[in-house]
Amino acid sequence: MKKKESEEANRSKTLETVNKLKAKKRKLLQQAEEEASALLTVINLEKKRLRQMVVVHSIWNLPSAYHFEESGLNPSGNQGYVLSSIEGRVAVEYLDTSAEVQKKKYAFKCHRTKEGGIENIYPVNAISFHSGYNTFATGGSDGYVNIWDGFNKKRLCQFHRYSASIASLCFSHDGTVLAIACSYMYEQETLPENIPEDNVFIRYVTDQETKPK
Repeated sequence: MKKKESEEANRSKTLETVNKLKAKKRKLLQQAEEEASALLTVINLEKKRLRQMVVVHSIWNLPSAYHFEESGLNPSGNQGYVLSSIEGRVAVEYLDTSAEVQKKKYAFKCHRTKEGGIENIYPVNAISFHSGYNTFATGGSDGYVNIWDGFNKKRLCQFHRYSASIASLCFSHDGTVLAIACSYMYEQETLPENIPEDNVFIRYVTDQETKPK
């Protein structure tokens, strides 16, 4: 009799343990499902954010046959960007794809010289935006640096001609200094007799040169 009672007690205890394990398993499964759902929500939000950002890819899908050399993003609210080409042109583009905003985009010729009635066209190698005024500088293989007011479609100033092509430009964070890197860019089919030395110039710029008028 005692043996039978003991077996029943063991079965009851085993059944109780099994039920506890099943309940724990259900709880773990529910927790895993909740975590998976939360993770899926995060993934979907991240995908949505990336889809909103991917509009920048249109930089490389411009309807133009030009070979683009350099690009610069407007630091003021990421409104737009500027592209330069090896054909002496600069394009002002906007990230907003609405028809109204896209009407504002345009391109213009620059970094060109005339010698003996012949127009020489130079690549535009460098672009840098002024963080305060949203104007931008361009540098070309003609050795010149120009400052532009993109919104009003006008050139603000031109620096003296440097001894070599302008390879790179960068405004300081506060916009008071412009670093100008000069280097021979191997644009010509034949090397010149004397290849210019590489140089970096630090130029302190004024509001008269960089502020829209």
